[in-house]
Amino acid sequence: MSKKKKKQTQGTIAAGYTLDYVSGKQVKETKKELVRQRVVRALIHEYGFSPEDMENNFSVGGRKKVDVAIFHHGSEHTLENLSRVVICRPEPKVGKNAVRIRDFKQAAADLDGLENIMREVEAIQYGLWTNVLEFFFLEKEQKLRNQVQSHWRLAHGGRVNRHQGCGIRCPHPCG
Repeated sequence: MSKKKKKQTQGTIAAGYTLDYVSGKQVKETKKELVRQRVVRALIHEYGFSPEDMENNFSVGGRKKVDVAIFHHGSEHTLENLSRVVICRPEPKVGKNAVRIRDFKQAAADLDGLENIMREVEAIQYGLWTNVLEFFFLEKEQKLRNQVQSHWRLAHGGRVNRHQGCGIRCPHPCG
């Protein structure tokens, strides 16, 4: 019976930890980490990115890091192969007051860090800043000016469509 208990213990996640979709390892469960895992899960299941093409806490120069780095499919994890970056912040607390969703102008201070990273690293084409309630998608233009986007392109370059009638995003055309 002790062997059976060891098997059960090996397959469980310790209290205060969560499973990282990118590495497959247990990581400390923080509010920011929960946001990152929700975003990574969506990137894998809804956008079609491979976990092998992602890296957490990737350094983009000096002390600057991005929470999730997405590289060109099957390529080495270097700055030259970096195509998309994600900055995560903890989900805001919802109390008696309603949480107000901001537009791009209101979120400018939060987006400055992401925009600077996108300007500094030539290879990055897309950026995302999120706290799970707000999603700010950026696409780099050739003139180094970031363009507001409502979503990203899929891993293979297509667009996310919406189910007819229900408004749910899906990666395949709905008929």
